[in-house]
Amino acid sequence: MLQLIAHDQGINPCAAPVAGVRMDLPSAAWTLEELYARASWENDEIQKCRKHATRYWYLGKVLLFLQDQVAEGRWEAWCEAHRVNRNRWQRGRLLALAFQSAENVADLTVQEAVEQAKEILGIEAGQTAAGAKLRRSLTLFLKSLDKSLSEFDSVKTADAVLPRIADVRQKLAELEHACLALQVRTATAVVPRRATKP
Repeated sequence: MLQLIAHDQGINPCAAPVAGVRMDLPSAAWTLEELYARASWENDEIQKCRKHATRYWYLGKVLLFLQDQVAEGRWEAWCEAHRVNRNRWQRGRLLALAFQSAENVADLTVQEAVEQAKEILGIEAGQTAAGAKLRRSLTLFLKSLDKSLSEFDSVKTADAVLPRIADVRQKLAELEHACLALQVRTATAVVPRRATKP
């Protein structure tokens, strides 16, 4: 019955649901056990049918609710302990955040759905994990630097901080060099552009 409902809604699951696994739309009202059972089922289904973006959407939806129930800072350990593939989680999360329902991705390959989700969410297509990590690091660095700069006015004698100022100047020079090198490298890189739609 659930499989027929899913087919009627254009979801096209790869396999019939397993007994004891809720197949309705995941919500915060589900118990931890129900969420885990569904996440496990979706994860297994993705292994069987990698091209079905709907499986990724449901996995992302379930895991978003699960993540709210896992203790702060323990999410990655939880995923590892429950064999949740990091790439699947990231793709599923993208799809669940970008699309209102699984029907929106039913006719797309996973790659097409991920590309559209990135476009919807305003994520740069060429952004890599290393690029995102560097962006976060630089953001934290800027916040720390702003705080340090505001403390300069309150210092009455510079004797204690003079040795550190020289170190900071050296690191800032290294940072400037790295920024210029990155700018040159990315300016000369050929970035593939998407053809505009007629």
